[in-house]
Amino acid sequence: MRSFLLLLAQLLVVLLVIDRFRIESASFLHLSVLTVAGFAIHYFLPFRHRLPFFALLSGAAIAHILGPVGGAWTLGLGLGLIGIAHLPIPMPVRIAILLAIGAAAAVFRFGIGEVPWSPAIWPILGSLFVFRMINYL
Repeated sequence: MRSFLLLLAQLLVVLLVIDRFRIESASFLHLSVLTVAGFAIHYFLPFRHRLPFFALLSGAAIAHILGPVGGAWTLGLGLGLIGIAHLPIPMPVRIAILLAIGAAAAVFRFGIGEVPWSPAIWPILGSLFVFRMINYL
């Protein structure tokens, strides 16, 4: 319990610094509070419940930052990319599909086409998958 309280105290100091010095935006502070609360819960969860809790916490954080519609689009697009990486087809075909999707995303990202979601999705989706797709493949 002592190590938990020590870690929690340090995280609370970080939250205080983020708040007092107005580091980043209000959304960053909200995300930081959610992270600290998630840590406090996650610490005491049985091992078998930790991964589902982390997945739910991540989904809630995305929905909180991007809103329900933007969050749903981000999670849906992300799950689609993961699904393509796990298709039971030859690796070169999976890579070709993902490269085509990446090229289409670049076209839409730079405003050449219309998409039904907020442009705020692009940096988040990119940061989540730029290197992870290598691992998924």
